[in-house]
Amino acid sequence: MLCCTSAPITDIFSSGTGAAGSGTGAATASYAMTGLSVGHSYTVDGVTITAETTLTATQVAADLAGGLTTNADNYVISGSYALPTGWTTVAASAASGTLTLTSATIDGSGATNPGATTNAASTATGATAGVTVAAGTDNAHINLNLTGAATGATDSITVGNGNNYIVDGSTAGTVNVTVGTGSNLIALGGPNTDTTGVYNVTLGTHTATTGIDSISIGSQIVSASTWVPTAANLVVTGAVTGDAITFANDVANSLTVATTATTAGSTVAATVAALVTAADATVHQVNYSVFGGNTYVAESGVAGTPIAANSQLTVIELVGSHTFTGAAHGVVHIA
Repeated sequence: MLCCTSAPITDIFSSGTGAAGSGTGAATASYAMTGLSVGHSYTVDGVTITAETTLTATQVAADLAGGLTTNADNYVISGSYALPTGWTTVAASAASGTLTLTSATIDGSGATNPGATTNAASTATGATAGVTVAAGTDNAHINLNLTGAATGATDSITVGNGNNYIVDGSTAGTVNVTVGTGSNLIALGGPNTDTTGVYNVTLGTHTATTGIDSISIGSQIVSASTWVPTAANLVVTGAVTGDAITFANDVANSLTVATTATTAGSTVAATVAALVTAADATVHQVNYSVFGGNTYVAESGVAGTPIAANSQLTVIELVGSHTFTGAAHGVVHIA
């Protein structure tokens, strides 16, 4: 999820032969897309799509065709289709993983190919003994991809008010992330590989209007032994309406939200245990409870008896009282 490069786009271009101003020619440019892993992107004729979760080729093509009008639950899209030389319009469509740009007429036979590029995410780097990134006054758009802290080690990441992209692959260490007021994409852990990983994210002041933050979190995989979580492995401070959380273990499914809150226990551990039981009983459902003024959430992508071996559980704590709406591709939004 955090390591793979994206394949080049296959590009087929055809230009009509009408004389300048005749309006009799046409141009098409078709792009056979491939899937994207988290943080990788494609740019086609001025439109860039960056994956927040793993995307199939069909999803990539459809999302690019939809452009900025599409609900971007599983990707970030920016830019707009430019008018290539000789084209009079740009219309986008998608079918079976192929994006097609079309101009019904061209101004002369010299129409150019709009062009497409593959933009790979940065390669994971950094020592597993722990990395400190102190860039709180840097408001540039920072792209950071860390291998991740090992057991007993800590990654501390502080960035400024840009639109930042942060990946930390730690599955067993501690990761502390603080971001500014920009719109940030933060991917933590692995889809089903987090064991003892603990993640703390503090978001800067923002609103849905100024730009949401999006966090992807891996599940705490349950091995062959009985395992009972007693607390959240992700704690988020500063979440607001519109922010998105992706359960990386469950991106193939749409999530629902429990119609009622799970009854809180007398302690955090008891509250989490009740949520885990509810999550394992109904997979692909976001279960929530409020204890001590904070909201606890649990979600499971694999059916089984509560706390069964090979369950895929994610437990999150959001500072403050929150409600949620479910969405496709393993995403839940703060309501």
